[in-house]
Amino acid sequence: MAHQLPSPPATASGSGGTKRSRRTEASSSSESALGQFGISNLRDRIVAPPRPLPLVTFPSASDYDSDRVKRQFGAEFEQKAWELMSKIKMGVDKPAFQVDLSFDSTAGHMTAISLFNLGFNIEGSMNPKTVYAGSDISAGCYITRNDNKPSSPMVGTLGCWVQIKVKGKDWTTMGLTCYHVLRPCLKGYMVGAAKTQVPGLSEKVDRGCMSDPAKDSACWTADIKGFIPKDMPMLEMVEHPPRIKHNVNTTNKQAHIKDLKELRQPTEAKEAELKEVLEFFNNGHQYFGRPFVASGYLRRTKTNGRLDWALIQPFGDSRVGGNALPTLQDWRSKGYMEPQMPAKQDNCVLEPQGISIHDCVKDVTAVHDKVFGFKMGASTRCTAGQLSWVKTTCTITEEKYMAGRSQKERRSTEYVFAPIHLDPTIRFGNRGDSGAVVFDKLGRVMGLLFTGERPQQCAAGYSLVTPIEDVFADIKEFSCGQVEDIRLLGEEEDTVMAST
Repeated sequence: MAHQLPSPPATASGSGGTKRSRRTEASSSSESALGQFGISNLRDRIVAPPRPLPLVTFPSASDYDSDRVKRQFGAEFEQKAWELMSKIKMGVDKPAFQVDLSFDSTAGHMTAISLFNLGFNIEGSMNPKTVYAGSDISAGCYITRNDNKPSSPMVGTLGCWVQIKVKGKDWTTMGLTCYHVLRPCLKGYMVGAAKTQVPGLSEKVDRGCMSDPAKDSACWTADIKGFIPKDMPMLEMVEHPPRIKHNVNTTNKQAHIKDLKELRQPTEAKEAELKEVLEFFNNGHQYFGRPFVASGYLRRTKTNGRLDWALIQPFGDSRVGGNALPTLQDWRSKGYMEPQMPAKQDNCVLEPQGISIHDCVKDVTAVHDKVFGFKMGASTRCTAGQLSWVKTTCTITEEKYMAGRSQKERRSTEYVFAPIHLDPTIRFGNRGDSGAVVFDKLGRVMGLLFTGERPQQCAAGYSLVTPIEDVFADIKEFSCGQVEDIRLLGEEEDTVMAST
């Protein structure tokens, strides 16, 4: 049955062995833990949490009190905070820094400390009005848990901006990400509630947990068949920055202003900054597009790889930020050495595919020497990894509810990227990085990161990546020929695959 894709309005034209059977997002579930702690109401913010208590603040790195942090939040968190302070002292980060490490056990919501512990990048976007490749995105709505408490949706990554050529129409700009990142946009998406132990707290707190969608709902149907716009007329919009990060950062900005007032320091600049951020969200400017088309869970590549992709249609050109690659400073700030970095950095953009992951891993005897991949994700930001010559067989937890499918039928065979950082705890991908694109040393796109696994006794785990040509081919096949071609934003029409 042909999928009749409506003509989108033009926006920008022109130029191995078997592992544990679960989706882990490098830890536990693709339903990112970032968005699934409870929230409560507060004036001037969009269903935001109350001010966290206790609040630990340090005006500068030199004032950092490790014993105080250790007593309040535990040794593991203190070590990470100390590493941050060390970077600030060495001039890697800004010289004066207001550190807000906080968690409110009574409200039961996730704030700075729990985000930090889970590996998320909680800093506000440099320019929240522009959505770049690697930006954090989420469904523009709250989810009601089965205990009737609101919960923020998961956070994912906009991998890159592409353009599609619909039959008889001009090139149209779309954002590429994973289908499961946009599931909260669908009616029938469900979140459960569970008690979770958070480091530094004696009592467990309420958090969201993965749950099956409502039977015969839009989410239920899309999991099986995917979706196109006419199938899903009531999709929620997609936003950047995600509301969970907006709420956390707003809380910290307000606390900073309060502290400055108590110290009789000027607050005008900070208050103006806070006002601008609040107005941006209160006026709905965080919404930048709608889900346009997506794969669902059941589609596979010719080599039995999982296809988990979605396209986002932006509302216009004004928020489309392009496909810039991480800068040299970005890589240095993550502790990478020159040999571990891509060759292209400053003032470079993502380029068309040059090598195929399929050609790099055919069998144990036909492996290329050290094929490296790099990515920019919403959670771990820029990271480097190496393609493994062993593919993994896995299943995904979210599919278990689908009747009539055995575990064998749910298995897929995936390409694996493992981290190469000298610090064994630095992951290639983490929760929130789903949807990031992987590129080679020359900045050429290779694949789409859709999940991760962390075997026992493995600190960093690894990430699973679908070759980009399989993603593009399936988008065209899913449209039954209506999408005639796909290219990166800014790519010339006559670009061909570079020689390896």
